Amino acid sequence: MNKAGLFPTGWHFATGAELGSYIQPEALTLIDRNGTVITMYLAKDAPTFESKTITKTVRYQDGDGHQLSDDFIDAVTMTKATDAATGEVTYSPVDATFKAQANPTIKGYTVVTNPVGAEATDAVSYGEDDVDYIVIYQKNAPTITAKTITKTVHYQDTDATELAPDFTDTAVITQSVDAVSGEPTYTATDDTLAGQANPVLTGYTVITNPANATTSQTVTFDDSDAVYTVVYQKKAPETATKTITKTIHYVDFQGQTLAPDFADTAVITKTIDAVTGEVSYTSRDDELAGNPTPTFKGYQLTINPIQATTTQTVTFDSANSSYTVVYAKQIPAMSTVFVTKTVHYQDADGKMIAPDFTDTAAFNRSVDPVNDAVTYTVIDDVLDGQVNPEVTGYTVTTSPTNATMSQTVTAQTSDVTYTVIYSKDAPTTTSKVITKTVHYVNEQGQQIAPDFVASVTLTKSIDAVTGIVSYSPQSAILDAQANPMVSGYQILTSSTEATQQQVVTFADDNQNFTVMYQKMTPPTDSQIDKDIDTGTATNTVTTVETGTATSTTPVIIDNETPPATPTDTTITETVTSEPATAVSEPVGQPTISVKESQDDNAVVVAGVGDSTTVKTPVTTKEQVINNGQQLPQTSEKQSSAAVVGLGLMTTLFGFIGLKLKRKED
Repeated sequence: MNKAGLFPTGWHFATGAELGSYIQPEALTLIDRNGTVITMYLAKDAPTFESKTITKTVRYQDGDGHQLSDDFIDAVTMTKATDAATGEVTYSPVDATFKAQANPTIKGYTVVTNPVGAEATDAVSYGEDDVDYIVIYQKNAPTITAKTITKTVHYQDTDATELAPDFTDTAVITQSVDAVSGEPTYTATDDTLAGQANPVLTGYTVITNPANATTSQTVTFDDSDAVYTVVYQKKAPETATKTITKTIHYVDFQGQTLAPDFADTAVITKTIDAVTGEVSYTSRDDELAGNPTPTFKGYQLTINPIQATTTQTVTFDSANSSYTVVYAKQIPAMSTVFVTKTVHYQDADGKMIAPDFTDTAAFNRSVDPVNDAVTYTVIDDVLDGQVNPEVTGYTVTTSPTNATMSQTVTAQTSDVTYTVIYSKDAPTTTSKVITKTVHYVNEQGQQIAPDFVASVTLTKSIDAVTGIVSYSPQSAILDAQANPMVSGYQILTSSTEATQQQVVTFADDNQNFTVMYQKMTPPTDSQIDKDIDTGTATNTVTTVETGTATSTTPVIIDNETPPATPTDTTITETVTSEPATAVSEPVGQPTISVKESQDDNAVVVAGVGDSTTVKTPVTTKEQVINNGQQLPQTSEKQSSAAVVGLGLMTTLFGFIGLKLKRKED
């Protein structure tokens, strides 16, 4: 729509000239305020035109980008028309074609890169960009010409006869003609013709020597070959006189002179032709005499060249000769002298406790065969020492200084001996106390009787030398006691070791045992009276395994003195881990319990009324019962308890009789 929004884009109000000249797709009908109908007609806007020129450029360059010829340029102009209403695009012309030309021929160059299209006519359309082609030329190689220039030198005598090989040298120069400019340039592998010194020819002397024959010349591409001749003249012959000497030396093996040298000479003359080199000789004496071999006191001839005592004929080419007669000094009388150091390691009694240390110094003794002079040379003049050895179980008490140090000696030194004394170390002892402890506790772990403690001391001794271990004593016995009787308690658990002795050794540790007691509940006085009155009392005797008292002695009531001494009374200790055993008697007897008394020889019987003390002599462990019969073992505890029960029943019956008597009173 236009800016007013009244009609489509690309259209405008038609003017008078435009009416009927454009296709009018529709008419606008408007009604004003007065209701008048107004009809307006639209005309189409003119199209939009755009022109574009597209160019084709062909450039002609070398490999470095330098322009070699004018660029070829062709251009095409095309127009684009856009309909104002529909936006439809049309082109004029619809397509076009670029012109082309053949690549130009450039002197001295050849095309190496020729893009497609550089020489072709290309079709082009409105939307394409400019095209640019680069044709690359490569410069042609130059024209190369190589030239060799030679220098020759001849060596001749005065008759033009060649005396030595010719000397020749060459120079190589290259001409390069540029393919573009046609200008020549020159390069030389070698532009110098060398010279050489005239060769030295035996028997000749140079008499003609051109300057350029021995010097160098620099040449160019345009120079020609050069030739030179050096002329020689023959020399006079050469003579030489030579003296040849023969010398004989007389020495020992150390090169020391034993007598003056013997010498003899021969003289020979040599003549040499200067050209041919032919040699001739003349001689006044061409022989070298020999000399008889002399003798020397104290020496023996060992090397005697045959030429030393004979005559030799020599020539001009013979060299001086020298011969050495060698004498060996007779072997001196040789012997070896030793000096010995010995160190003994002993205890206080002179007994060897470690191997001896020995070291030896040695000297060579030489007696000169000529003058009998005696000399000594050292093989080893040091007597070493060593640190005193460590001997297990011993300590050094006496140690001479030289026993552990080195000494420098001479061949005249006498043998030396030292003794290091050791004393034996005391043995290592360790004492150990081994303790046995028995605790007496109730079920709550509370102590109810003092601990029983027994201990022994053993000593371990290690011999400082042998390391043998011994013990004193070898073993020991830890004592034991019977479990104590505790009033109102019976033993619940008790290990065998608690009441038995143990044999221990140094390796054993302390021992701890615990005996546990169980508390007993005693009957009341009223219960005993009731049982007696009704005749239903049950006599129960509790046997305490660690202190059962059995007595046939009449029970003492109210502190009356017993009429007779008991025949047999035994306290039997029986160790068991089982609970205490109760022995039941027939119904109709009262129940009693045994309590501890402050009197060591009394058993307190608790029953009806106040406690009554029954005094019974107590014997030691393991006493016999019933005239020497052995007490029952642990496995027989029930029968033993029954015996004890019978004894207590006797006491109980006496007590019941007393109770009845009191009631009657």
